[in-house]
Amino acid sequence: MPGYNRDIGNGTHNDPRIMWTCSVTRDINRTEGCETVSREGCDITGSTHVWIRHVDHDTTRTRTRGGRRTVRTDPHLTVYMSTTSGAYEYEGHLFLVYRSSMLGRGSKVPKRLAGRRDLRYHRGPNPELWYSDRRSRNPVIFRNMAA
Repeated sequence: MPGYNRDIGNGTHNDPRIMWTCSVTRDINRTEGCETVSREGCDITGSTHVWIRHVDHDTTRTRTRGGRRTVRTDPHLTVYMSTTSGAYEYEGHLFLVYRSSMLGRGSKVPKRLAGRRDLRYHRGPNPELWYSDRRSRNPVIFRNMAA
């Protein structure tokens, strides 16, 4: 696993390669939940490789007239995605839903990609990905988005 904190999968459509560039959570259920959401994102986008840049969180940086600031958003993973291992094609967010809190107070185990009804703040597509070469400021829309 040189260069990655965790590296699983074969890099195929049936078994996407998932590489953690951020720290892996200590909770194996949460880690595996993030990987489940990543696989779902790969299925929708046709990607075979995903780099998890930031574990599930509910804030994002945005530009305002006064500069950049952090704002609340729906829980998501920050990722790069691609059909090859050499370079990523997309970057962005995979918004997610947590399992019900049967696991106890404070437990956060990602269950699946969020559908539009699951989102409180985010009103755009899910996955919310942009071409990495910045050819467009608009998110890429995939045919089979999480509804």
